[in-house]
Amino acid sequence: MDALIEKVYRLTAGQFRQRYGLTADRQGWPPGPASCDVWKGTFGVSETLLREGAQPHSVVLGGPCLVFTHGQARNVTVKDCIDLIAPIRAAKCLNLPCVLLIEIEQLSILAGDGKSPLDDEHWSVMVGVLHNFVRYYALSIGFPLERLHFTCTSEPEVEAVVDDLADRYGALIGTEDICGLYAPDGSSSFPREHPLYERYVTAFKRSLMLYLPAFSEHVTGLAGPSVISAENVNQARAVAVAGKLAGRLNMKAPAMIAHAECPNIAGTRMDHGEEKDKLYVSEPLPVLLGKLGLCDGLVVSYLSKWYTEREPATPAEAYAQASGFLTAVNGMFARAYKQHTYQDVKEVWLS
Repeated sequence: MDALIEKVYRLTAGQFRQRYGLTADRQGWPPGPASCDVWKGTFGVSETLLREGAQPHSVVLGGPCLVFTHGQARNVTVKDCIDLIAPIRAAKCLNLPCVLLIEIEQLSILAGDGKSPLDDEHWSVMVGVLHNFVRYYALSIGFPLERLHFTCTSEPEVEAVVDDLADRYGALIGTEDICGLYAPDGSSSFPREHPLYERYVTAFKRSLMLYLPAFSEHVTGLAGPSVISAENVNQARAVAVAGKLAGRLNMKAPAMIAHAECPNIAGTRMDHGEEKDKLYVSEPLPVLLGKLGLCDGLVVSYLSKWYTEREPATPAEAYAQASGFLTAVNGMFARAYKQHTYQDVKEVWLS
């Protein structure tokens, strides 16, 4: 994990952890009896979480950034899938509910047309496929579906909750916190100087509201839950800014279980690399496994950590586990797509 971080960001792994209050010290955490090794595939855990433990009224929260899919299910990458399954796996390990976020309302904010992405057939299909996919994954690891809260921020009821939180607390978030929100190493001040700056500010502030206890309370029905973000490290600054806001409001700051972002076959960022280097989960399995054969040991080792709880003993075993992982998510995604499209046809027949 450390080598991947240092390849992508302008910080050493130690500097990254120090900046965001993360630790790789596994001693004494997770407390027993955890149902699996939550550390597998994890870059770091909030020091507060290590010190205090996961409280019984906590929830695990996370989800992917789907902007680069452009609403097309065929553009969903293995990175997106990992960002979906990481919160489920952490929730199972800690025996906690899981809130999975499909945050796409920022698209309508940036477009300025007031239209919901869910009114677009492509986005609606993709969200439906992802919902089926995470259910398949949860069942495969024995996570109860009743504890899985699949939440799309473009649903009117959810959007109204975020509206209320943003109206009450958005003004407390300063420009210095918004600019560079998703550049945890300080390499960018986006959206400063962008023509759509004001719209991005609105969208980013609304995203920060999702880390407040009141949001997870609405989704899960738990009173004042502690929030544990199980997301990739690109969200580390957002979690920290949300923590600062929570402190000002005398609320519990979110903790984090951070994993390295899944790289492409060239070992660089999936969403920002060349098209030919991306790992699309819906590709024919022989194509996907063929791309795995082009990956270096660093990428193979990363993918292997999402397959089983046992560390591979040799490079060949790591490759076998990485291949097993890609085979599993490829199959689940194909089943999810078929199930969703069948449901759509069935609804037409019955209407």
